[in-house]
Amino acid sequence: MTPGLDSLLGAPALIWLNQQDDSERLSGALDGCAHALAVMDALEVESFELPDIDLPDLSAWNEAAPRVRDSLRAIYDFTASLDRAYRDDQAISALVDLIRHDAAALGAKLRDPSIVSSRWTLVAELQAFKKRAVQSLEGVAATLLEPLAGHNLGALLPRTSVELQRNLDLRDEITVLIGSIANESEQIGRSNDEGVAALLDALLARFVSRPCYRWMWVRDQRELVSARASLKVTGPALTHAVQDLIGFLELLLSSLSERPDVEAYDRESAELAALLTS
Repeated sequence: MTPGLDSLLGAPALIWLNQQDDSERLSGALDGCAHALAVMDALEVESFELPDIDLPDLSAWNEAAPRVRDSLRAIYDFTASLDRAYRDDQAISALVDLIRHDAAALGAKLRDPSIVSSRWTLVAELQAFKKRAVQSLEGVAATLLEPLAGHNLGALLPRTSVELQRNLDLRDEITVLIGSIANESEQIGRSNDEGVAALLDALLARFVSRPCYRWMWVRDQRELVSARASLKVTGPALTHAVQDLIGFLELLLSSLSERPDVEAYDRESAELAALLTS
């Protein structure tokens, strides 16, 4: 087994792979998938961020270009080898077409000066591409492991459990943030509104400093920056700004809960709770 396979697959998958007649073809495809995922993981989109909104800045593209080039090359190389090895597999071919389509779409966007000259827009596009590419690559691995469909996916592909835990942690952090904001906002009009606004800003600053903030979509990070800036008011305007902020955070919660991995987790948790209380 290669280091790539060891990093990608859990023990049940590794044992099964060693027992397959076409283990060489499977190992080659999964090892290529592991390499492509490693390259995508190295595309640390968050490192290109700046706190300023709409700041014209080509330096983001200058920083990102080498890693974007490496990512696209890895995608094209992997899909080419996968296409050769699994040309007659419709499920794999569909995923190859999807990955290539997303890579081509990114390439077209990177030729748009309005995108590469805006740090926020560029980072948002790169983040969306990375997320889709990683999901598709993990989908390739899961499809190759389809005979093991009865196993927990997290046991076969441990990295999927990491993503689920990140989503759950982010949901928990946002839930706590909403409760804290709601509690502090009750003091609006009763005490010094500027002091309340400062406390609300401190809550958001603490949230932004948490690791989970980096797991949010860039577009949502940008919205949060705008919402934080809108809190520098008093009276009814502050009340309205807080209501808008809570509404935005509740939308984020809803979006997180609708993610397939989180939905599956919630469903399994509810079934287990029902079993334990029956």
